[in-house]
Amino acid sequence: MSENTTSNGTEQKSAFTDTPLWKVIMWPFAESGRILFLMLMMFLSFYATGIAGIGVVLVGTIITGTRIFDGITDPLMGMFIDKTQGKFGKVRPFAIGGYIAMVGFAFLIFFTTHHIPEGFRLVYFIVIYALYMLAYSTMGMAIAVGNPVITKNPKQRPVIFGTSMIVNLAIGAGFAMYVANVAPRHGGFSAVSMFHEILITFTILSAILFTLGLIAIWKYDRIENFTSGKRQKVTLKDMFGVLKGNRALQMFVATNVSDRLANNVANAQVVNVMLFGIIIGDFAIMGTIQGVMLIPNIITLLIGVRLIGKIGAKKAYLISIWAAMAFTVMLVSLLFFGDPTLISFERIGFMTIAFVVLNFGFSVTRLLSQVSVGPMRPDIIDYETYRTGNFAPGIIVAADSFIDKMVVAFYQTLIAVTVASIGFTEVLPDLDTPLTNSIFWVTMFLGFGILLITWVISLICMKFYPLDAKKMVEVQTELKKRAEEASAATTEQSLS
Repeated sequence: MSENTTSNGTEQKSAFTDTPLWKVIMWPFAESGRILFLMLMMFLSFYATGIAGIGVVLVGTIITGTRIFDGITDPLMGMFIDKTQGKFGKVRPFAIGGYIAMVGFAFLIFFTTHHIPEGFRLVYFIVIYALYMLAYSTMGMAIAVGNPVITKNPKQRPVIFGTSMIVNLAIGAGFAMYVANVAPRHGGFSAVSMFHEILITFTILSAILFTLGLIAIWKYDRIENFTSGKRQKVTLKDMFGVLKGNRALQMFVATNVSDRLANNVANAQVVNVMLFGIIIGDFAIMGTIQGVMLIPNIITLLIGVRLIGKIGAKKAYLISIWAAMAFTVMLVSLLFFGDPTLISFERIGFMTIAFVVLNFGFSVTRLLSQVSVGPMRPDIIDYETYRTGNFAPGIIVAADSFIDKMVVAFYQTLIAVTVASIGFTEVLPDLDTPLTNSIFWVTMFLGFGILLITWVISLICMKFYPLDAKKMVEVQTELKKRAEEASAATTEQSLS
């Protein structure tokens, strides 16, 4: 049998050139360095309301408006990235510049806002946070553009996002244990010294991770790896043309946006405070549980990465969200019918064991769904090249990011309005807030209910998503053939 008609494994081997595995593994560290600042900003509402003196709903509205502004600027940034043809590539200039600006504005937010005169404080906070978000997004877009370049092999691409998940799991577990220790040590979430300590610690860690990622991408961040060497004209019209004609991108955006909205809400610190600190009554157990689950989570993700490489991102995603929905229903039922205050590692009984097991399943299946979605974006970038002949990763990333931020921007407002509806209009629920029925149901809605709604949306979208494992082999085989023909033509012209 020929190479093009054998098994999928043989077809992939003929179509793709592997990148050294250590580079594929180390490249996601750059994104993990950025994610540390995402975790830091989960505390922004506590700082803005408790220290800077800005109202709960107002803070949520500001964060929403800033994200919308940031989303509007993404198409422009995508065009700049695609038009960039310098000797330093496309990824490094924007990633490094974005990182430096992101860190600088984060320090301005947490070290200076509460010192600004009250009459100017709100305007100052809005401007500095908007600039922070612009820098954070610029760095993220540059990293996303690097994903389809560092490897073309669909079997290696899940490694990028699986590694990212594993590193972020370790960071998340350490983060939970660290915050559970640092908050009481500083006297709670109303101490500015706590925010300063977290910011400095995260800056050091993120700088290390970001540098490692840059080392991995350095060799591949060259113009010849992005284009055929011809300068491309990129306009805003191209972004809307891609959205209109690329069904895979349409379905991915709908799925990714709904997932991101729900996960941002579920992961918000105020939701964790209400679940672990108020409903269970032991905030420190959150860090303990994440620490206990770290190794099993990593093992499961390693298995998941191999599964995605074999069956494709689409099929793996469908399996993971069906499983996640089942664990979510069981977890909510346990908290409703059981007594959450019995969940404790000091008196291990049925509630503790059941909660740990179901929470493990809930967390792992969510992670598998996220790592399955990861390879879809670089696949879509290659599919657009296959479909139209144009390689414009910045436009693809910007189109996704633009719509994503228009919707996800509302997650802080959604949280703020929801908790305000039960009486928390000036300050957020804290560790000393007594448990009520309204707090319980608000927590169930924010932590689990929105996830269930968005997974139903995702199931519908995936029915129309065309890029399964077989289709991606076809796409990459054709792209390799075109590249070889273009190279041969260039060589012939140089010899004539």
